[in-house]
Order: sequence, then C-alpha cells, then structure tokens
Amino acid sequence: MANLRLAVVSDAIYPWHKGGKEVRYHNLLPHLAATGIDITVYTMRWWDTPPPRVSHGGGSVCYKAISPRMDMYTGPRRSIPQAIVFAICCLKLLFANFDILEADHMPYLQLFPLRLITWAKRKPFVVSWHEVWGKSYWIDYLGQPGRIAALIESAAARLPDLLLTLTKDASTALSALTKNKVEILLTPPAVDTELLNSAPINTSAPDLLFIGRLISHKNPALALDTLAVIKNNFPTATLGIIGSGPEEDNLRAQRDALSLADSVTLYGALDTQAELWALLKGTSVLLFPSMREGFGIVVAEALSCGTPVICLDHPSNEARHLIDDQTGTLTSSLDPTIWASIAESYISTTNPAAASPTTRVSRSAAFAASHPELDWATSAARLSRRLKDLAFKDSGGKE
Repeated sequence: MANLRLAVVSDAIYPWHKGGKEVRYHNLLPHLAATGIDITVYTMRWWDTPPPRVSHGGGSVCYKAISPRMDMYTGPRRSIPQAIVFAICCLKLLFANFDILEADHMPYLQLFPLRLITWAKRKPFVVSWHEVWGKSYWIDYLGQPGRIAALIESAAARLPDLLLTLTKDASTALSALTKNKVEILLTPPAVDTELLNSAPINTSAPDLLFIGRLISHKNPALALDTLAVIKNNFPTATLGIIGSGPEEDNLRAQRDALSLADSVTLYGALDTQAELWALLKGTSVLLFPSMREGFGIVVAEALSCGTPVICLDHPSNEARHLIDDQTGTLTSSLDPTIWASIAESYISTTNPAAASPTTRVSRSAAFAASHPELDWATSAARLSRRLKDLAFKDSGGKE
C-alpha cells in the first residue's frame, strides 16, 4: 500500500519564521506523517542548505524552496510584492508529484494558481483557513483598497474542495462566506503535552510574559503600561516580551520612557519551543491582549503548564474560548490599571497561593478536562482519514 503524497504550501515555516500557523505545521506534520503520509512542504528559500527528509513512523516530511525569500511585511502590513512573487512561483507545482495539495490561506493570492494546478492535475485542493477578516476589517486595514481585498478573500474561500478551520467561530464565518458550498472540517491545533511536560522550569522567568508578533493589534504596548502600574505597588515586578515585529523599536522607546529598562526583557524570537515553555512554566501570568487571533496556541500551552492567562475578550480574539474561571481571566478593557489589578492577583509575590505548584497542577488539569480535543495524535489521525478519503475517492478506494 503506497503512502499518500501530500504537498503542503506555506510561504513561512518554523523555525525560520515563528508564528501560530508555523507552530501548527511544525507540530502537526510529524504526527500526520506517522499515519502513512509522505509530506513535501513548498515554501520560500529560508535556508542555505536544504533540510533533509525526516522519517516519522510510516511517513516522512521534507522541505523544498519554490521562491526566493522576501520580507513578508512592509511595516505593519503584509507585503503585496511578496504575495505576488510567491503566487507566481507556486506555478512550479504543476511539475510536482502529489496526490493531494494543502495550502495555508495567507496571503490569498497563491490560492488561485494552486487551484488551477490541482484542476489541471485532477487532484483535491485543501486549504487551512485561520481567520476570516471580512469587508469592514479589510477597509480598516487597507482603506478603500480593502474592498478589493475583501472580494479576493471571498473568492479564495470558494476555491478549495475542503477547508480546514481552527475554531467553531471561523467555521461559521467561512460557511457564510462560501454560502455553505465548500466542505469545512474543524481541526483545532493541539498541545504536545509530552514534550511540554519534559521542558524544564526557567526559575529566572519574569513575573509577567507577553508572547506574540510585535504588531499593533496584538497590543504589546499594553503589557508595558500594565507593568508600569504594578511597579507603583510592587517595585520588583518584571516583564518579558517574546516576539519580533514592526513595533519593536516603539516598545524599546516606550520601555525607556517609562524607566523600565531594568525590569523588562525583550527576548526577540526564541530559538526553540522548549525555551518558550520553560519561561511559561516559570512566569506567574501570561498577558494576552490581542484584538485578533485565529486560535492562540500559546494560550493553550500556558494553560497546559498551569500558568494563568489574562485575555482580551474581543470578538476577533478566538483565544478567549480557551479561558474560563478556573484557568484565567477575561476582560474587555484595555485599561492598564485593570490589567494590573488582575495581574497582581496572580503574581507569586502578591498572591503566593495563585502561583503555587498545587494551584498550577489544578489549573492544568482543569484545562485538559475542558479541552480533550487538543491532542496532536488524535487530531492528525482524524485529518489523515479525511485526506485519504478525499485523495482516493476517484480511484475506487484503492490506496
């Protein structure tokens, strides 16, 4: 029985670029390969020497560059030239061998040539869709050109044979966008609890952590303002900011203006997930004030560590669905005094019981009990079955 040959197309891949979708692929693909799938990831040229093909159980994963590496952002926005070049380079997949093609939906333009290629090769086309923006958000993001972008998003969503979504809200929004004409499969990201549990605790971790791309809608500046308020009552409080992005220089200036240089560590993008998990295990609380998030895997990882999360209760922040009274706090406010008040209730120096090992274990158990679906092996097995059914439906069911 031959393995299914899966082509995965994404312009950014972990560890060369670190974000939610990249971490999802990094964790999902080995588990998916283990179900008997040979995966080739087509991306930009992030490396000097191509990574080798790696076996995972019954299958394997390898990476191939189809386009030059280009900056993905122009300031705070996605780069249109990069999207155009990557879309054109995707035409190379016309000469690739695969049974089914799966692509990440961003930055949209590549989905059109990929649909033409899968039609020409008579292969199924699957797209992972993380967020639905809609016309109003596109106009806020781009101004009047956002109307065109919204039309592109709507048209792109109707191209695949199967859409993979991370949350129920995204599934609902996509159903409306496609008028229920495309099959949608809910495939939430998961947490590799075995690896997470094996990570050491960073005992030097700061009291507060912010993790995410340093971009305005994720509100990293609020983390600094929150620390400034906390420092009025607790001068030794500290903050760590993990991530990179166009707001980094502004954050450094804000840090210095608030006289917080000795209390704030800007880690940049960490080299490994183990380093991030060690900090999550050592911190008292994760601040997550993002206004837009497709899932929020770092929130799930924090809660799996037993670390509480303060999360912005915003309609476009899907991470809010991971929080309940036992695992963290939701707030619709962006007032740093409110965030500081909540954070103080979790910091070990102000409330030792909230940060005790017993409380962390209890919090972690409560999260696991509420979200049993966040398991990579289970998620990958379910997705594998659907991909194989889709790929071999026209061959009499023979693999």
